Parts: sequence; structure tokens; C-alpha cells
Amino acid sequence: MTDIYRLWQTLKRPAIISAAGLLLGLNMAIVGLMELQLANLQPEYALLERIRDNTRSLLTGLLNAEVGVRGYIITGDSVYLTPYQAGSLAIMDQTNNLRLMPLDASQRHDADQFMSQLDTQLQTLAGLINIQRTSGETAAGAQLANGQDKIGLDTLRSTINNRIDSASTSMLALQ
Repeated sequence: MTDIYRLWQTLKRPAIISAAGLLLGLNMAIVGLMELQLANLQPEYALLERIRDNTRSLLTGLLNAEVGVRGYIITGDSVYLTPYQAGSLAIMDQTNNLRLMPLDASQRHDADQFMSQLDTQLQTLAGLINIQRTSGETAAGAQLANGQDKIGLDTLRSTINNRIDSASTSMLALQ
């Protein structure tokens, strides 16, 4: 029995050191694989973050354009067209940024549909301005009161909020 005990005492230290070394090597391999996986996810995460930020900027531009047009129609004062013009420029800038993003086929399809909706809504707002200029406040107010532009804006806002939520959810899934 003492021979077995002595043998254990002799082998115990190298066995523990070897086991610790193996565990350390395994841990380093796992960390290396995790770093590789994170490096692969980093571009996708960055793209989702850009999509979310772009979408928020588009929403801000759209809200500015809408507020400007409503203010112009209600007051007849062209100073209210300043937010509309600023919002329209911001929307054009952000849609150009969206077109340049490296989106996959599904994302590109969604972006194209979204930009089409956005373009339609901007045309509606421009139409309201035109009615105000050509037919006066009463005609523009009546057009605004029919709510058609509001339905389009509400639909577009819903689409934008869904895009923001989708990008945020995807970003959380990557973390």
C-alpha cells in the first residue's frame, strides 16, 4: 500500500500540472474561437447599426417635412417650409446612404419598398404645398382634412418603427 501511495505522491504534482495545462490550452482554444466568431459578426452588427441609425434619420427627416407642410398649410407662411426642405434634403441624403449599403437580397427588397413608400409620401407632401400655392389655404386645408396624407404617414411611420425594431432585435441576437 505504501508503494502505491508513494507512486501517487510522485505522480500527483505532474498530473495536476498537466491537467491544469490541458485546461488552460482548452480555455485558450475556446477564447480564440469566440474571438473569431465575434470578428465574423462584427461587420454584420455594424451594418445593422447603420441601418437602424439610417432609419431613425429618415424618420426625423419625414417628421420635419410633415411638420413643415402642416405649418405652411395652416398659416400660409412660407417660413414653415424650412423644416420641410431640410427634412426633404435629409431624406434624400439618407436614402442615398441606404442605397450604398451592402444589403442582402431580403434587406435590399425591404429597403426598396420602404424608399418607394417614402417617395410616395414626399410626393403627397409636395402636392399639398402645390395645392396651397395654386388653390389657396381652403383647398389645401380640405385636402389635409381628408386624412389621406395622414394614413400614408402613419403607414410609413409604422414601417420605419418596424425597421428600427427589427434592426435592434437582430443586433441583440448577435450579442
